[in-house]
Amino acid sequence: MGISSESHDQYNMHYENDQTRWRDLGALGKSDNIVRAWSTTNLSTEKSPRVVEIGCGDGAVAANLADRGFFSSYLGFDIAENAILAAERRGVANATFETFDGSSLPIAAETADLVLMTHVVEHLEDPRSLLIEARRIAPVLIVEVPTELHFRTPEDYDWDPVGHINKYDSTSIRHLVQTCRWDVVSQFTTNPAQPLSDWKDSSHRNRLNWRLKNTLLKLRPSFANRLFTYHETIIAYRAQYRAPLAT
Repeated sequence: MGISSESHDQYNMHYENDQTRWRDLGALGKSDNIVRAWSTTNLSTEKSPRVVEIGCGDGAVAANLADRGFFSSYLGFDIAENAILAAERRGVANATFETFDGSSLPIAAETADLVLMTHVVEHLEDPRSLLIEARRIAPVLIVEVPTELHFRTPEDYDWDPVGHINKYDSTSIRHLVQTCRWDVVSQFTTNPAQPLSDWKDSSHRNRLNWRLKNTLLKLRPSFANRLFTYHETIIAYRAQYRAPLAT
């Protein structure tokens, strides 16, 4: 199932406004977590991976990873034409950007060593379809989402301008990945960096709130996750075997 025309138009419109600074700040934390997650695998000491990113946006993560020499090749896909145009303008070395239909990628199986889906799953109308499609492309997957499902989440959904239609906590995103026949091998929680928080709101109150979130995550992580939104990163291997359901 592809993405609806309404969702396509909404995300395409996001890239008509220049928010490059915000996306670049976000890409720093995403890239830190990608490198950290990849370092936990037994593949990290081998050659740089071939990367496919689903939901590449304006190429901010690709540019950051390229600066770190992380990948040997990179293919980025997004549903928004404006995002791809912005990504191409970055001139990222060894990177190619293409649009896709939101459902299947126009590339052959085993094209990559690693698929990235960072801050994408919360936007998807049918998240399982792309998580399953990722299995066709590469044996390793990195997923990151904001953990917006907690004690302060309202009972009824309230549409937000960035289009987060799915809310997750650390357990529900893990289960989602596992039900798509990925074996989770590492998972961790991080607090978005203070410069990103300051970009949205640099008030003294917001800075105190960021420090509280950061301190609680270090000292009482379970309690912190019940109160605040963090970023949850998962790295998983493609499952080769799944036991049959009990009869």
